[in-house]
Amino acid sequence: MINSIIGSISFVNNVGLASQNLRRFTLTNLRNSGMGKSSMENIIRYELECFIEDLKKYCGKPVEIPWSLNIAIINTLWKIVADIRFDITDKKVQEFEKLITDMFIYAQHPLVLTFDQYPILPKIIPLSIQAKLGLKGLFDLMERVTKFLRDAIDSHQLTLDDENPRDYIDAFLIQMKANEKGLGSEKNFNFTCKSIILNL
Repeated sequence: MINSIIGSISFVNNVGLASQNLRRFTLTNLRNSGMGKSSMENIIRYELECFIEDLKKYCGKPVEIPWSLNIAIINTLWKIVADIRFDITDKKVQEFEKLITDMFIYAQHPLVLTFDQYPILPKIIPLSIQAKLGLKGLFDLMERVTKFLRDAIDSHQLTLDDENPRDYIDAFLIQMKANEKGLGSEKNFNFTCKSIILNL
């Protein structure tokens, strides 16, 4: 899907020692941050309660599933990745939710579907050509998602405690400092965060 274009590699299917180490590191630290543990259940339960509270505004009338459901999903994931929870009314997370939704819409673009079937293509077709073929909007969205991630990284760097990692971002920043096993790359980090957001 869109991962065929993000870095022209797939987080799950990419091969090689560096990518295997990155995958192992990511899965281990997501578990350490709560993924698959009872603490994750507590996070989900709280977000569900907030979502239900938001639904009460629509009692007695038909309504499409509100965007606040997407915010609840983002909050569940972002709590593990960045130890941050957004209020449903927060404009920043509303904008981010719109970015993610628009990226999934672009995932239906015929060229993206073609890239999904033939992942070698985005590696050999210049980005300028891809943009002219209709993917410029997707590239713009990816830049804005990257900025969102960059802001979170910058904030974590200011308060980073090497001895007490709070979340996945902290763990990756500490690993970047150590620069072991081929993990120490902000490009790897940005790609991994995008992959987590798009795949969960």
